Amino acid sequence: MKKIFTLLFLIGVLSIANAQSTAAIIDSTVCYSFSSPTDSIPITLTINHYDANDNQILIVSYNWDSIYNDFIGYTKYDWIGNEKKEVEYNSNDNKVLSVSYDWDKNINNWVSYKKEEYKYDSNNNLLLKSDLYGNIKTESTYDANNNLIYIKNYIFFNNFSWQQIPPYYVYEYDTNSNQILYIHFWNEDGDKKTESTYDANNNLILSKFYIMTPTMVDWSLYSKTENIYDTANNRTIEILYIWNESLNDWDFSSKHEYFYDANNNKTLDMYYKWDSNINDWDINKKQEYTYNSNNIKILHIYYDWDSNINDWFGYKKEEYTYDANNNQILYIHYKLRGAILDFYTKIEASYDANNNLTMYAHYTWYDNNWGMQNYKLDYKLEYTYDSNNNITKEEYYSWDNNINDWVIYHKCNDLYSAISEQTTQEIRIFPNPTTGRVLIDNNNNVEKVEVYNISGKLILTTDKKEIDLSNNAKGTYLFRVTIDNSIYTKKIILE
Repeated sequence: MKKIFTLLFLIGVLSIANAQSTAAIIDSTVCYSFSSPTDSIPITLTINHYDANDNQILIVSYNWDSIYNDFIGYTKYDWIGNEKKEVEYNSNDNKVLSVSYDWDKNINNWVSYKKEEYKYDSNNNLLLKSDLYGNIKTESTYDANNNLIYIKNYIFFNNFSWQQIPPYYVYEYDTNSNQILYIHFWNEDGDKKTESTYDANNNLILSKFYIMTPTMVDWSLYSKTENIYDTANNRTIEILYIWNESLNDWDFSSKHEYFYDANNNKTLDMYYKWDSNINDWDINKKQEYTYNSNNIKILHIYYDWDSNINDWFGYKKEEYTYDANNNQILYIHYKLRGAILDFYTKIEASYDANNNLTMYAHYTWYDNNWGMQNYKLDYKLEYTYDSNNNITKEEYYSWDNNINDWVIYHKCNDLYSAISEQTTQEIRIFPNPTTGRVLIDNNNNVEKVEVYNISGKLILTTDKKEIDLSNNAKGTYLFRVTIDNSIYTKKIILE
């Protein structure tokens, strides 16, 4: 299981692994809150469990209870149960059951509040999603080409029978699986409909939008969009029309003209509004795009047309800077202030040699400086990785005007299990549970044994095949055993 980050302008999938490890899964995550840069307390603990196919089958979240201030076990006093989710999968690794729980302090146990079931066809298309506690289900139907053609919602009415409820959806496709019809039903007759037409290259050339109100007896045209493409299948013209019932004809509404460079990058978007007074298109806005030699956008400028001066004026600008590996390291957003474009926000990022994001900082322009004045707007994140490029630590900072520097206020530590390549070697780590003594049974020499507690803290490193945990607190421990450059992991419970 790999972490995916979406940070405003950055979308990175950090999934690089060494030659001996195909993947890594997160066993637990502990997050801390800081009252000062050196004083922190744990606030949440999340424990993950997986099946033999590395599907996440159990997620348990706990809150820290500062009264007891000691880790005894996640079902006892210091970590107070917060939320838990159990998941089951079928033989095709499709999720078939998901049960969510809240912790009930009155009975000191988990209580389920949501249960969802999923059913699939032979092509692994989702046919049914049922919320059994909410008495709601959604049914989906697919054609022979695996195109979605129906979505219907139901409610279990008065504990008697399933009754269909709005909305529901109908889709139709051409022989190339292009969607040619979409109907949204809020009542039995429908209330929105879109008909689409495509050219021989499967480009959308016409969309007609219809509406139906409760007083209507048939669909009424509302708008249509026509598209024109060049020989490279780039859309060059987009025209929106509005239906005029009194004239029983179409009225022009707006138009886009698109221009491209030799690499098919869009360089200009011209936007027009129809002016019925002059019976012609009236230029309104435009956007300009600039790219580097790698066809990555480096500049985006937005303009409005000022009829008073009969010229363009820019009201927004975005600049992008990249490193040699095409990682985005700087983003600057300019905003119109008075008559000039001035700084508005800035984002800085840095990466390690493996192109992993290591720092992300957001700034706002304030008092002629990148002021870092607002806790909600100005922040920094830092990431630490292991040798397999898995994130092991995430730190969150806010700006402190008193010391004119970043101050940490939150961090999370992730503990991973590495999944090694298939091997003929056999390894046993036993007994489990144990009262203290743990043995590692393998024909080869052990290179390294690392033992972590459930909070992700490394408590022991050795190359011995016999380990004594009797002096440690009871709970769950993760063993990471390295043999012939392969890593084996196992959870051991100390009683």
